[in-house]
Amino acid sequence: MAGIVVPVETSHAQFTVKGSKFIAAVFPVSDEEAAKAILADVRKKYYDATHNCYAWRIHPGIEKSSDDGEPAGSAGKPILQVLKGSGLANIMVVVTRYFGGTKLGIGGLVRAYGDAAALALEKVKAVTLYPLIVLSCAVSFRESQSVYQTVNRFPDVKIAGEKYDGNGVIFSLKLKKENLEPFREALQEHLNRVPELAILEEILDQI
Repeated sequence: MAGIVVPVETSHAQFTVKGSKFIAAVFPVSDEEAAKAILADVRKKYYDATHNCYAWRIHPGIEKSSDDGEPAGSAGKPILQVLKGSGLANIMVVVTRYFGGTKLGIGGLVRAYGDAAALALEKVKAVTLYPLIVLSCAVSFRESQSVYQTVNRFPDVKIAGEKYDGNGVIFSLKLKKENLEPFREALQEHLNRVPELAILEEILDQI
């Protein structure tokens, strides 16, 4: 499965159109509850704003937008369209507007909210996350070298941790799902026995 590209930090941008000030903020979000909590904080910060319009995209396939009192389709939708065009996931953009006294019209609002979101996204740093599995692998101290050697043959297999007990070493290994069987076979060849592998969890993470 292909990875998903997600932001790793917040970013901001602002500009003024015919007296109305638009403040755009980008936030990484892991789920809808996190997005709602951030939105509440933004509304509290800009309590005196005319509108706090937003959109979010959360893997897998969750999308939401709001015009927050602006004419239907003039704010949340253009923000969401910019997010879709960016290809980013697990992301929310809030665009705050302070009305400047001159109406912009539907077309003007669509451009302003879309431009605000696009400007903020220009500054975003992002990483690619992949569907990974975390394995435990128990070996003797002597066999631990076989684990290191096998891992070195697979660029997408990483050692996430090591624990020691009286029997040897318990490795935590992070790898793409499609590498599980090839890795198992290679490790079995090195160990000359069936390896003790157990799937601990499935995650989205960097390689």
